[in-house]
Amino acid sequence: MSKSEYLTDHEAFDRLWKQAGEGKRLVAAAVESGTALYFDSSDICTFRYHAFLRSLLSERRETAFAALVLRPAPEAYFYRHFGKYPAFIFLPEHSDQEFVASLNSDPGGESSGRIRRELGAVCRLSTQWRMGDLRGPKTGVSCNGGAG
Repeated sequence: MSKSEYLTDHEAFDRLWKQAGEGKRLVAAAVESGTALYFDSSDICTFRYHAFLRSLLSERRETAFAALVLRPAPEAYFYRHFGKYPAFIFLPEHSDQEFVASLNSDPGGESSGRIRRELGAVCRLSTQWRMGDLRGPKTGVSCNGGAG
């Protein structure tokens, strides 16, 4: 199995984008109520973070999840320049190495150079929001939101 690839389907990305919006609201509420889990933003592209996501999903008997990059602007910048959406679908067969490789992949191929992008949301593929993170310069935030 190879690493997850950037999404090219607009409808799939739009659905995930809407879930991310709900997730951002849940994260804000978790921060306000003091129930958010904080972690260092440098942990996002690590094997440990992938294992953390997998363990949260397994609680709900979920196996696949999506990761979205919210900056730079997904459609106005990212799609316009690269012809794809900054989102990945991770299936059970994707390893720690494939997770990290996908999140670190260059969207334009080797000739475009690397762009700075920030992971902005992680969600289950079911209709309920599961978790999210708002990546700041030093910390990220995760919360367990939604029913299910």
